[in-house]
Amino acid sequence: MFAFLEGILVEGGADIRGLSARVPGLYVESSNGRVAPRFYIRGLGNIDFDLAASQPVSVIMDEVVKENVILKSFPLFDIQRVEVLRGPQGSLFGRNTTAGIVKFDSYKPTQDFEGRAKLDVGDLGTINFEGAVGGGLTDSLSGRIAVLTQNRDDYIDNDFTGKSDALGGFEDNAVKGFLQWDATDSLSFLLGGHYRDLDGTSSIFRANIFNPGSNSLNENYDRDTVYWDGGGGNPAKIKSHGTTLKVDWDLDNFTITSITSYQDVYDRSARGDIDGGFGCLFTCGGGPAGPASNPFNPAASPFVVNVDTGSDILMDQFTQELRLASNSDGPFNYQVGYFYFDD
Repeated sequence: MFAFLEGILVEGGADIRGLSARVPGLYVESSNGRVAPRFYIRGLGNIDFDLAASQPVSVIMDEVVKENVILKSFPLFDIQRVEVLRGPQGSLFGRNTTAGIVKFDSYKPTQDFEGRAKLDVGDLGTINFEGAVGGGLTDSLSGRIAVLTQNRDDYIDNDFTGKSDALGGFEDNAVKGFLQWDATDSLSFLLGGHYRDLDGTSSIFRANIFNPGSNSLNENYDRDTVYWDGGGGNPAKIKSHGTTLKVDWDLDNFTITSITSYQDVYDRSARGDIDGGFGCLFTCGGGPAGPASNPFNPAASPFVVNVDTGSDILMDQFTQELRLASNSDGPFNYQVGYFYFDD
Protein backbone atom coordinates (compact mmCIF):
# COMPACT_ATOMS: atom_id res chain seq x y z
CA MET A 1 0.00 0.00 0.00
CA PHE A 2 1.26 3.48 -0.76
CA ALA A 3 0.31 7.14 -0.77
CA PHE A 4 1.75 9.93 -2.86
CA LEU A 5 1.64 13.70 -3.07
CA GLU A 6 2.46 15.67 -6.20
CA GLY A 7 3.74 19.24 -6.32
CA ILE A 8 4.02 19.37 -2.55
CA LEU A 9 4.30 22.69 -0.72
CA VAL A 10 4.69 23.03 3.04
CA GLU A 11 3.56 26.06 5.00
CA GLY A 12 5.99 28.88 5.65
CA GLY A 13 8.72 27.98 8.13
CA ALA A 14 7.83 24.30 8.33
CA ASP A 15 10.51 21.64 8.04
CA ILE A 16 10.31 18.00 7.02
CA ARG A 17 8.15 17.24 10.08
CA GLY A 18 5.30 19.05 8.31
CA LEU A 19 4.63 15.84 6.34
CA SER A 20 2.95 14.37 9.42
CA ALA A 21 -0.20 16.38 8.77
CA ARG A 22 -0.42 15.40 5.10
CA VAL A 23 -0.06 11.61 4.91
CA PRO A 24 -2.25 9.23 6.97
CA GLY A 25 -0.20 6.77 9.00
CA LEU A 26 3.02 8.82 8.73
CA TYR A 27 4.48 10.60 11.75
CA VAL A 28 7.73 12.59 11.89
CA GLU A 29 9.23 14.01 15.09
CA SER A 30 12.56 15.14 16.46
CA SER A 31 14.22 15.90 19.78
CA ASN A 32 16.86 17.91 17.92
CA GLY A 33 14.73 20.67 16.43
CA ARG A 34 15.04 20.97 12.66
CA VAL A 35 17.69 18.24 12.41
CA ALA A 36 17.71 14.46 12.98
CA PRO A 37 14.01 13.64 12.34
CA ARG A 38 12.60 10.22 13.21
CA PHE A 39 10.00 8.69 10.88
CA TYR A 40 7.19 6.32 11.87
CA ILE A 41 4.78 4.49 9.59
CA ARG A 42 1.71 2.92 11.20
CA GLY A 43 3.40 3.49 14.55
CA LEU A 44 6.54 1.55 13.62
CA GLY A 45 9.76 3.45 14.14
CA ASN A 46 12.72 3.91 16.45
CA ILE A 47 12.61 6.42 19.30
CA ASP A 48 16.39 6.18 19.83
CA PHE A 49 17.77 9.74 19.50
CA ASP A 50 21.34 8.55 18.97
CA LEU A 51 22.51 10.07 15.70
CA ALA A 52 23.96 6.73 14.57
CA ALA A 53 20.81 4.72 15.29
CA SER A 54 19.27 2.95 12.29
CA GLN A 55 15.61 3.53 11.57
CA PRO A 56 13.04 1.05 10.17
CA VAL A 57 11.68 3.78 7.86
CA SER A 58 14.07 4.50 5.00
CA VAL A 59 14.21 7.93 3.38
CA ILE A 60 15.17 8.18 -0.30
CA MET A 61 15.76 11.58 -1.91
CA ASP A 62 16.22 11.72 -5.68
CA GLU A 63 17.00 7.98 -5.78
CA VAL A 64 19.68 8.20 -3.07
CA VAL A 65 19.11 6.59 0.32
CA LYS A 66 19.67 8.96 3.26
CA GLU A 67 20.65 6.59 6.03
CA ASN A 68 21.85 8.96 8.74
CA VAL A 69 19.12 10.94 10.49
CA ILE A 70 20.96 14.21 9.82
CA LEU A 71 20.82 13.62 6.07
CA LYS A 72 17.11 12.89 6.39
CA SER A 73 16.48 16.44 7.62
CA PHE A 74 17.30 18.22 4.34
CA PRO A 75 14.54 20.80 3.73
CA LEU A 76 11.66 20.05 1.36
CA PHE A 77 11.45 22.53 -1.52
CA ASP A 78 10.92 22.29 -5.27
CA ILE A 79 9.56 18.77 -4.69
CA GLN A 80 7.55 17.22 -7.51
CA ARG A 81 6.42 14.03 -5.84
CA VAL A 82 6.41 12.30 -2.45
CA GLU A 83 5.67 8.59 -2.15
CA VAL A 84 5.03 6.74 1.11
CA LEU A 85 5.22 2.96 0.80
CA ARG A 86 3.83 1.22 3.86
CA GLY A 87 5.11 -2.15 5.00
CA PRO A 88 8.38 -4.02 4.40
CA GLN A 89 10.19 -2.93 1.21
CA GLY A 90 13.36 -5.02 1.47
CA SER A 91 12.92 -6.79 -1.86
CA LEU A 92 13.47 -3.56 -3.81
CA PHE A 93 15.03 -1.13 -1.33
CA GLY A 94 17.17 -3.27 0.97
CA ARG A 95 17.85 -2.93 4.68
CA ASN A 96 16.14 -0.65 7.22
CA THR A 97 12.82 -0.68 5.37
CA THR A 98 10.79 -2.99 7.63
CA ALA A 99 8.19 -0.27 8.32
CA GLY A 100 8.31 1.26 4.83
CA ILE A 101 9.96 4.05 2.89
CA VAL A 102 9.39 7.73 2.19
CA LYS A 103 10.60 8.70 -1.28
CA PHE A 104 11.11 12.27 -2.53
CA ASP A 105 11.58 13.32 -6.16
CA SER A 106 12.63 16.88 -7.00
CA TYR A 107 11.64 18.67 -10.18
CA LYS A 108 14.21 17.82 -12.85
CA PRO A 109 15.41 20.00 -15.74
CA THR A 110 13.51 20.15 -19.02
CA GLN A 111 14.00 22.06 -22.26
CA ASP A 112 10.99 24.24 -21.40
CA PHE A 113 11.76 27.42 -19.48
CA GLU A 114 9.85 27.62 -16.21
CA GLY A 115 10.13 29.24 -12.81
CA ARG A 116 8.27 29.67 -9.57
CA ALA A 117 8.57 31.69 -6.36
CA LYS A 118 6.90 31.74 -2.94
CA LEU A 119 7.27 34.30 -0.15
CA ASP A 120 5.94 34.14 3.42
CA VAL A 121 6.13 37.04 5.87
CA GLY A 122 4.91 36.79 9.44
CA ASP A 123 5.44 37.87 13.02
CA LEU A 124 8.50 37.00 15.12
CA GLY A 125 10.65 38.23 12.24
CA THR A 126 9.50 35.42 9.98
CA ILE A 127 10.62 35.79 6.37
CA ASN A 128 10.69 32.68 4.18
CA PHE A 129 11.43 32.49 0.48
CA GLU A 130 11.43 29.59 -1.95
CA GLY A 131 12.15 29.83 -5.67
CA ALA A 132 13.26 27.81 -8.68
CA VAL A 133 14.09 28.39 -12.32
CA GLY A 134 15.05 26.02 -15.11
CA GLY A 135 15.10 25.40 -18.84
CA GLY A 136 17.20 24.49 -21.84
CA LEU A 137 20.79 25.72 -22.02
CA THR A 138 21.57 24.08 -25.38
CA ASP A 139 19.70 21.63 -27.58
CA SER A 140 20.97 18.72 -25.45
CA LEU A 141 21.70 20.40 -22.10
CA SER A 142 19.16 21.68 -19.58
CA GLY A 143 19.44 22.88 -16.01
CA ARG A 144 17.42 23.80 -12.95
CA ILE A 145 18.32 25.53 -9.68
CA ALA A 146 16.20 26.02 -6.57
CA VAL A 147 16.81 28.00 -3.38
CA LEU A 148 15.20 28.14 0.05
CA THR A 149 15.68 30.48 2.99
CA GLN A 150 13.69 30.23 6.22
CA ASN A 151 14.19 32.73 9.01
CA ARG A 152 12.66 33.44 12.40
CA ASP A 153 13.92 35.62 15.26
CA ASP A 154 14.54 34.35 18.78
CA TYR A 155 11.46 35.06 20.87
CA ILE A 156 11.69 32.91 24.02
CA ASP A 157 13.11 34.55 27.15
CA ASN A 158 15.31 32.58 29.55
CA ASP A 159 14.35 33.95 32.95
CA PHE A 160 16.97 31.81 34.69
CA THR A 161 19.79 33.70 32.97
CA GLY A 162 17.80 36.90 32.56
CA LYS A 163 18.35 36.96 28.80
CA SER A 164 15.47 38.13 26.63
CA ASP A 165 14.82 36.64 23.20
CA ALA A 166 17.37 33.90 23.83
CA LEU A 167 15.82 30.94 22.01
CA GLY A 168 13.40 29.74 19.37
CA GLY A 169 14.79 31.32 16.23
CA PHE A 170 16.50 29.81 13.21
CA GLU A 171 18.11 30.63 9.88
CA ASP A 172 17.97 27.76 7.41
CA ASN A 173 19.42 28.26 3.91
CA ALA A 174 19.57 25.61 1.21
CA VAL A 175 20.18 25.33 -2.52
CA LYS A 176 20.03 22.46 -4.99
CA GLY A 177 20.59 22.19 -8.72
CA PHE A 178 20.54 19.72 -11.60
CA LEU A 179 22.14 19.49 -15.03
CA GLN A 180 20.65 17.10 -17.59
CA TRP A 181 22.73 16.16 -20.65
CA ASP A 182 21.08 14.02 -23.31
CA ALA A 183 24.26 12.93 -25.08
CA THR A 184 22.37 10.71 -27.55
CA ASP A 185 18.86 9.37 -27.91
CA SER A 186 19.85 6.42 -25.70
CA LEU A 187 22.46 7.91 -23.31
CA SER A 188 21.75 10.58 -20.70
CA PHE A 189 23.53 12.07 -17.68
CA LEU A 190 21.91 13.79 -14.71
CA LEU A 191 24.24 15.65 -12.30
CA GLY A 192 22.76 16.98 -9.07
CA GLY A 193 24.11 18.82 -6.06
CA HIS A 194 22.83 20.45 -2.90
CA TYR A 195 24.05 22.54 0.05
CA ARG A 196 22.56 23.47 3.43
CA ASP A 197 23.53 25.86 6.22
CA LEU A 198 21.35 25.85 9.36
CA ASP A 199 21.85 27.93 12.49
CA GLY A 200 18.96 27.41 14.85
CA THR A 201 17.67 26.18 18.18
CA SER A 202 17.28 22.62 19.42
CA SER A 203 13.92 21.36 20.63
CA ILE A 204 12.35 23.41 23.44
CA PHE A 205 12.02 21.06 26.42
CA ARG A 206 9.89 22.29 29.32
CA ALA A 207 9.51 20.92 32.83
CA ASN A 208 6.44 20.54 35.05
CA ILE A 209 3.81 21.83 32.63
CA PHE A 210 1.35 18.97 33.32
CA ASN A 211 -0.33 18.04 36.56
CA PRO A 212 -0.54 14.31 37.43
CA GLY A 213 -3.55 12.71 35.78
CA SER A 214 -4.13 15.61 33.36
CA ASN A 215 -3.21 16.17 29.73
CA SER A 216 -3.87 19.91 29.86
CA LEU A 217 -1.09 22.48 30.16
CA ASN A 218 -0.95 23.98 33.63
CA GLU A 219 -0.06 27.47 34.84
CA ASN A 220 3.68 26.74 34.64
CA TYR A 221 3.53 26.83 30.83
CA ASP A 222 4.46 30.11 29.20
CA ARG A 223 5.06 29.96 25.45
CA ASP A 224 7.53 32.86 25.55
CA THR A 225 9.48 31.96 28.71
CA VAL A 226 11.70 29.13 29.95
CA TYR A 227 13.85 28.70 33.08
CA TRP A 228 16.93 26.92 31.78
CA ASP A 229 20.20 26.43 33.65
CA GLY A 230 21.88 24.37 30.89
CA GLY A 231 22.02 23.81 27.17
CA GLY A 232 24.68 26.41 26.44
CA GLY A 233 22.14 28.46 24.49
CA ASN A 234 20.46 25.34 23.07
CA PRO A 235 22.08 25.62 19.61
CA ALA A 236 21.50 23.37 16.60
CA LYS A 237 23.86 23.99 13.69
CA ILE A 238 24.57 22.01 10.55
CA LYS A 239 26.42 22.43 7.28
CA SER A 240 26.15 19.73 4.62
CA HIS A 241 26.42 19.15 0.90
CA GLY A 242 26.03 16.31 -1.56
CA THR A 243 26.58 15.36 -5.19
CA THR A 244 24.89 12.70 -7.32
CA LEU A 245 25.52 11.48 -10.86
CA LYS A 246 22.93 9.30 -12.61
CA VAL A 247 23.63 7.67 -15.98
CA ASP A 248 20.94 5.95 -18.08
CA TRP A 249 21.93 3.91 -21.13
CA ASP A 250 19.04 2.47 -23.13
CA LEU A 251 19.94 -0.50 -25.31
CA ASP A 252 17.73 -2.64 -27.51
CA ASN A 253 16.27 -4.93 -24.85
CA PHE A 254 17.42 -3.50 -21.53
CA THR A 255 18.53 -0.34 -19.72
CA ILE A 256 21.69 0.10 -17.67
CA THR A 257 21.47 2.61 -14.82
CA SER A 258 24.28 3.86 -12.62
CA ILE A 259 23.75 6.15 -9.60
CA THR A 260 26.83 7.45 -7.78
CA SER A 261 26.39 9.70 -4.77
CA TYR A 262 28.49 11.35 -2.06
CA GLN A 263 26.87 13.07 0.94
CA ASP A 264 28.86 15.01 3.53
CA VAL A 265 28.01 16.59 6.89
CA TYR A 266 31.12 18.61 7.67
CA ASP A 267 29.89 20.79 10.55
CA ARG A 268 27.18 19.70 12.95
CA SER A 269 26.82 20.66 16.59
CA ALA A 270 23.92 20.71 18.99
CA ARG A 271 23.26 21.03 22.71
CA GLY A 272 20.11 21.08 24.76
CA ASP A 273 18.75 21.39 28.26
CA ILE A 274 16.49 18.36 28.00
CA ASP A 275 15.28 18.50 31.62
CA GLY A 276 13.69 21.85 30.84
CA GLY A 277 15.60 23.67 33.56
CA PHE A 278 14.68 21.33 36.39
CA GLY A 279 17.16 18.51 36.82
CA CYS A 280 15.51 15.87 39.01
CA LEU A 281 13.69 14.23 36.12
CA PHE A 282 15.41 10.87 36.70
CA THR A 283 16.46 11.13 40.35
CA CYS A 284 13.27 12.25 42.06
CA GLY A 285 10.54 11.55 39.56
CA GLY A 286 10.25 15.01 38.07
CA GLY A 287 8.10 16.39 40.85
CA PRO A 288 6.86 19.99 41.04
CA ALA A 289 9.71 22.47 40.80
CA GLY A 290 8.04 25.31 42.63
CA PRO A 291 5.22 27.83 42.37
CA ALA A 292 3.99 29.10 39.03
CA SER A 293 5.78 32.40 39.62
CA ASN A 294 9.12 30.53 39.46
CA PRO A 295 8.83 27.07 37.83
CA PHE A 296 12.59 26.64 38.27
CA ASN A 297 13.22 26.20 41.99
CA PRO A 298 16.20 23.99 42.90
CA ALA A 299 15.29 24.25 46.58
CA ALA A 300 12.23 22.11 45.85
CA SER A 301 14.44 19.03 45.85
CA PRO A 302 17.89 18.19 47.26
CA PHE A 303 18.43 15.76 44.37
CA VAL A 304 18.60 18.17 41.42
CA VAL A 305 20.80 16.74 38.64
CA ASN A 306 21.06 18.63 35.39
CA VAL A 307 20.31 16.65 32.23
CA ASP A 308 22.20 18.52 29.53
CA THR A 309 23.14 16.72 26.31
CA GLY A 310 25.00 17.66 23.17
CA SER A 311 27.10 16.36 20.32
CA ASP A 312 29.44 17.29 17.51
CA ILE A 313 29.49 15.03 14.48
CA LEU A 314 31.23 14.74 11.14
CA MET A 315 30.00 12.10 8.72
CA ASP A 316 30.01 11.22 5.05
CA GLN A 317 28.17 8.67 2.96
CA PHE A 318 29.11 7.12 -0.37
CA THR A 319 26.74 4.96 -2.41
CA GLN A 320 27.01 3.25 -5.77
CA GLU A 321 24.06 1.56 -7.45
CA LEU A 322 24.07 -0.39 -10.72
CA ARG A 323 20.89 -1.71 -12.31
CA LEU A 324 20.17 -3.81 -15.36
CA ALA A 325 16.47 -3.81 -16.25
CA SER A 326 14.73 -5.31 -19.24
CA ASN A 327 12.35 -3.15 -21.25
CA SER A 328 10.69 -5.64 -23.58
CA ASP A 329 7.00 -5.62 -24.47
CA GLY A 330 6.58 -9.30 -23.64
CA PRO A 331 5.01 -10.88 -20.55
CA PHE A 332 8.37 -11.48 -18.84
CA ASN A 333 10.71 -8.75 -17.57
CA TYR A 334 13.53 -8.72 -15.08
CA GLN A 335 15.78 -6.47 -13.03
CA VAL A 336 19.12 -7.24 -11.39
CA GLY A 337 21.44 -4.91 -9.57
CA TYR A 338 24.35 -4.21 -7.26
CA PHE A 339 24.48 -1.71 -4.40
CA TYR A 340 27.47 -0.48 -2.38
CA PHE A 341 27.10 1.63 0.76
CA ASP A 342 29.78 3.19 2.96
CA ASP A 343 29.03 5.45 5.93
